Amino acid sequence: MTNKNKQQLAEFKVKISKLGNYASKENIEMAILIIKQLLTYISVDVQLQGKKDAYESFQILLNWIESQPIDTNNDTMMIVLKENLLENIELLLKSTNRKEFKHDKHDNRTKNNKVFIVHGHKDEMKLAVSMVLGQLGLEPIILHEQPDRNRTIIEKFEDEAGKSSFAIVLISPDDKVGIVKEKPFRARQNVILELGYFIGRLGRKNVLALYDVSNNEEIELPSDIAGILYKPYDNSNGSWRFALADELKAAGYNIDKNKL
Repeated sequence: MTNKNKQQLAEFKVKISKLGNYASKENIEMAILIIKQLLTYISVDVQLQGKKDAYESFQILLNWIESQPIDTNNDTMMIVLKENLLENIELLLKSTNRKEFKHDKHDNRTKNNKVFIVHGHKDEMKLAVSMVLGQLGLEPIILHEQPDRNRTIIEKFEDEAGKSSFAIVLISPDDKVGIVKEKPFRARQNVILELGYFIGRLGRKNVLALYDVSNNEEIELPSDIAGILYKPYDNSNGSWRFALADELKAAGYNIDKNKL
């Protein structure tokens, strides 16, 4: 990465840090402007290693913030957004010039047995995936099951997410899109936000999205994430377990499907 790259990304960090913590119209509009500037910068600069993952992660954050209501009493939303933006910029700052390496920047990440599960309201889906990971000899990380240790929610999420080498994002029909009956369901927006976070942190090859088709309900999937792995989950059909095992094996885990 050139010094010019570092300087420009550092300037973006300053802009983000100056954003207010409340979801006011002014703060939301400024956040949207900064993310659009980041997307333009990343798409133009060809020297940034990992730019594709970063671009998709910032695009998810943009779509997420544009869908949020203005609520000046909601400080959590802006804090989470700022943390995610700064985290993704840090990942770019730590990356190297693409000309120096031909492999993906995430390929050298040492695999451990911890897999983070991002989930919505469907407990049955979360528990089923957690059980399969246990059968395969992996340790599922579910945020609310981890001790708080006097950490804020954001600190706890960052700490626990940093321990994992792979993330499984469960997309279940939690929220209704609009009020029209024919409109599809969608995942909770924090699930989509964390999907973008893990794409930036782990790379697309180490993120799998399972979308629930158990009740034949139409789910709106993020259409702007090219290359992300989407696999159907059906609680009446166990084939998803083997598809999950295959993806974990492809990501570098030593998986024995005979354990399922």
